[in-house]
Order: sequence, then structure tokens, then C-alpha cells
Amino acid sequence: MSTSISSLKIEAMHVNKTVTFNCALLSIKQTFNPNWNSEAAYGKMDNIAIYANTTRAVDFSFTSLGKQESSAIALKRSVEDLVQMQYPLYTGADQGKALQAPPFFKITSLNGKMYNSFEGYIQSIDVTPGSNNGTTPLVTEGNTFVERRYDISLGFVVMHAEQPGFVDINNFSNGKDFYFASTEDQPNNPRPSAGSVSTLANTAGSTANDTFASLRDKLGNVLDLLEN
Repeated sequence: MSTSISSLKIEAMHVNKTVTFNCALLSIKQTFNPNWNSEAAYGKMDNIAIYANTTRAVDFSFTSLGKQESSAIALKRSVEDLVQMQYPLYTGADQGKALQAPPFFKITSLNGKMYNSFEGYIQSIDVTPGSNNGTTPLVTEGNTFVERRYDISLGFVVMHAEQPGFVDINNFSNGKDFYFASTEDQPNNPRPSAGSVSTLANTAGSTANDTFASLRDKLGNVLDLLEN
């Protein structure tokens, strides 16, 4: 039986839209991958191992039902919204479109009662209508078919808001809970607005351009000295 507690709330931060699914079935699998590079060294039997990073991914699989016509139509709208949110935000129109913000998400499961919210991007999405598995669609008064069930799976890559790791041997990420939701009340840190992804991207691009310009000027000065 689907209830609000077994919900999956998906916020598209790039367009400031939210869709919530009440789930009859919900599976959450987290994967952590410590990544290492290795190099062979002359005379050594073991490669030299160099730590790179630890990546985190979450696989969501859930089933949502719409038994009555009104709930089935609402579920159809939610699925439509979820699919549309996989596309970026543009500025301009027609041939003058320019990318303003890529699709970036915040996902909260089980009303935040078990896990902290995840922020990052959706890497894959599979939507299977119930009629594929034998669930008969509803026929509306307008003589159209509406699916009563959807099985949906999301592949999600987590982008950490703060750098996770040990500050010292007894202090992981400043004492904040990481895998599970905190059992203590903590103040809500306001997140940037829907345009934050674009702002961050523009800031990073501006910084990179400034750095490149600085290096180009320095290189030009060196070439002038060599020529003189």
C-alpha cells in the first residue's frame, strides 16, 4: 500500500519544479567506489597505488499506482513531468538557444526519515508502463487509455555539497551524519535558487577564463624577453 511516508520527492533544481511519487514498492541501493590509479615500478612486485577519489551512486527502483481514474491521470502527469525534467534550461528561442543550466536534482526518499537528501544528476531513467507486465489500463470517459501502474528506475550520481572525509581520526565531515539521516534536529541550510547551477557554471567558467588570460599574458611576456 502506497502512503506519503513511502514517497520519493524529486526536485529539478535547474527549473525549480518538483514531482512526488507515492510508492507501492521502493528500493534504494547505494554504491561507493574508491578509485585508485596504479603504476608499475621497476623491481617492485606491487604497483604503486595512488588514491584518486571515492564516487557515490544511488539506484532508485519504485512502483507507483493509480487505481482510480483521477489518480491514474495524476500519475501520468507526474511521469510526464519527470521525463521533461531530464532536459536542460535554455535562454533564447529557436536557433538562438543557449544552455543556461543542465538538469540537476535533489531527491528525498521516505520523507527524509531514513536517508539524507541526495543532490546530483540522473544518469539513466527507465519507465515501464504496467500494461507491459499485464496490468490493464483504465479507459477514461473520453475513451482514452491511461496506465494504472508504472515501474520506474533511476540511476543517480551524487554530487556532494561538502567535501566528505575525516577532519581528524575521530571526526568525519565535521560530525554530520552521512549515510543515514540525522537522529538529531539540525538547522536547515538554505540551498541556492533554481539558477544556482547556472551561476556556479558561469562562475567556474569565468574563473577559468581569467586564469587562462593571466597565463597567456605571462607567456607573452616571456616570449618578448626571449626575442629581445
